[in-house]
Amino acid sequence: MSETTEAIAQSLKQFDFFINLPDEVIFDLVGKVEHVSLKKDEVLFEKGDEGDALYILQDGWVKMVSTDKDGSEIVLNQVGPGAVIGEMALIDQEPRSAGVVALSEVEMLKLGQEEFMDTLMRQPLLGLEISRNITSRLRFNTTYIENAIEWSKQIAAGNYDYVEEQTKEKGAAIVGPSKSDQERASRFLGTFFSMVKDIKDREENLKEQIVQLKVVIDERLREQEVSELTSTEFFKNLKESSEVIRRKKAAKKKGKEGKGDKGDTEE
Repeated sequence: MSETTEAIAQSLKQFDFFINLPDEVIFDLVGKVEHVSLKKDEVLFEKGDEGDALYILQDGWVKMVSTDKDGSEIVLNQVGPGAVIGEMALIDQEPRSAGVVALSEVEMLKLGQEEFMDTLMRQPLLGLEISRNITSRLRFNTTYIENAIEWSKQIAAGNYDYVEEQTKEKGAAIVGPSKSDQERASRFLGTFFSMVKDIKDREENLKEQIVQLKVVIDERLREQEVSELTSTEFFKNLKESSEVIRRKKAAKKKGKEGKGDKGDTEE
């Protein structure tokens, strides 16, 4: 056994996934892996790719991502040192259910499908730890879905402030394991619901347009009502009566002024 293999095995023992595994299982794994390095933002694999290997993170962080119909990224999870990823595709023989992108420089070990199945057949305890790993991830996914449903209800009810409050810390690149599943899910959902502000702005703009439209409609209604009123027979008669009264008053005033002028002349 080389010193490199021994060093790798010892380094893996510090991680939760490997704590309960006997040395023989760990050494068996290490003897079949190859080293992989990723740069920040480098893609390990994409959703829909063939699942031909699992990966054991030694150092650095990666995020599991999907995309919406517009191609925008949706962060599903983040994992760091000691995490095992990509095993589900090896077990169910289905394409990758999500993509994986490096959040930092990453060092990992790659175990191919054939080597994984060979080790699994000879080391049943590995299967138990794989099952625990998948169960933990499923529990987190349940929390993620529950939060997504609740947030969607709040948005549908127009409670945008609730969602905006929950997404205040969405800018953090890496969410460490010290956070609870609830906190982690909320942080990742912050990316998914980043469109809430746009929805709120559009709604406010629409409300303003409706108010302006109502003003225009009310003004036109008033104009229409005035037009209808002035075209009635009653209004016409009223207008004529007013005009007669106005002329009489004008004539009377003129008559008084004429008498006043005549009196002044006689003097």
